[in-house]
Amino acid sequence: MEIKPCKRGHTDRYPNGKCRACAINRALKWAADNPEAFRVNQKNRNRQKQKAHCKASYLKHRDAVMQKATARNRERPGEHASATKRWRDRNRDRVAIYNASRRNAVLRATPPWVDRAAIATVYAAAKEMTVRTGIVHSVDHIVPLVGKGVCGLHVPWNLQVLTWADNAAKGNRYYDAGGDAVAL
Repeated sequence: MEIKPCKRGHTDRYPNGKCRACAINRALKWAADNPEAFRVNQKNRNRQKQKAHCKASYLKHRDAVMQKATARNRERPGEHASATKRWRDRNRDRVAIYNASRRNAVLRATPPWVDRAAIATVYAAAKEMTVRTGIVHSVDHIVPLVGKGVCGLHVPWNLQVLTWADNAAKGNRYYDAGGDAVAL
């Protein structure tokens, strides 16, 4: 099938049939004739649409990676754990630094007036749920201890019990009541 050229002789077309070269030339001419409007358009161009696309792309990628990892772990159970153990054995200094900084962050975030027995109760509940369900549960800080814009406290009302997978997926983020991540 032969492509019919436009009136300027271009044959490269968009899927809707419009000439690519002519559309680009029109856009460049308009931008040159209207520099202030072009600058404003560039600045405000579909920010919400871009955010939604980025979030959808991230979630799709994350889900694909998680599915792949889950399938790999089913095929070869224990391989991830043994690889992690090998890495920790080879990088003891890095593990020690991480553990020390984590303990330090928890200590700094624990006020002297807090009821430590209530905190211990939350950790005991996580351990009990792990034993009862067979799924590893961990304690998560609702507001992260170390965030970019805000830091939470190590207090009972800032703790929640989550499955290990959910806690790892949440990462160092804070989610509002609607389930949306809040920029910290």
